Amino acid sequence: MNEKIYTVLISPVVTEKTARLTEAGKYTFFVLPSATKKNIKDAVEKIYGTDVDKVNIVKAKSKSRWGKTRKAVQKRTARTKAIVTIKDKKSIDLNKIQ
Repeated sequence: MNEKIYTVLISPVVTEKTARLTEAGKYTFFVLPSATKKNIKDAVEKIYGTDVDKVNIVKAKSKSRWGKTRKAVQKRTARTKAIVTIKDKKSIDLNKIQ
């Protein structure tokens, strides 16, 4: 069970928008596409030692960028993000893992 907990969260998302969300006690992570809200909640509580209030999941589809001749130049892979709300708007340090 412990091995699965550490593989659910891939990495935290660090952008300007997510930095603003941290003030409200919301943290964003890239997660496995097969992860459920319960799995994500258990992983954040175990890894960072905080109480989770709510988990929202956002699935981003893959996209292609086209070149001049209408051939696909680059393709962005599909990703799944989880927005985790911490109880009482407490802050967590993303660099510290328990």
